[in-house]
Amino acid sequence: MGFIIDMIALNGSRPYNSKELKLLRQLAQMKEGDCFWRDHRGDAIYLLSWSPDPEQRKEAYYFAIDGLKDPCWYIRALSVKALARLRAKDAIPSILPLLNDTHPEVRKQAKKALQQLGYKVGE
Repeated sequence: MGFIIDMIALNGSRPYNSKELKLLRQLAQMKEGDCFWRDHRGDAIYLLSWSPDPEQRKEAYYFAIDGLKDPCWYIRALSVKALARLRAKDAIPSILPLLNDTHPEVRKQAKKALQQLGYKVGE
């Protein structure tokens, strides 16, 4: 999975090329298999949110919204982080229920994202 490391190194410096984008799309849509392998779905969603390209960011938004409902906590947490990175204020209603998620990391990321998006979160 060295390609993920390479894409992380891009750090939003350029849009993903067609080969990278194809792979990220495949991973972002992965819904079958156990959580261990599907965790790459969360990685792909989060990586897409770093793209400076508006169309790629739009895709990241839709993948992230879908990822909020994933049974794997890691994917939900990274989907929330992606939405915060995208400054997706219109996603606040979708993020709010995750304040009561069963996993503490998802709750933590939801609170952090909501605060980053300007939503007042009670203690």
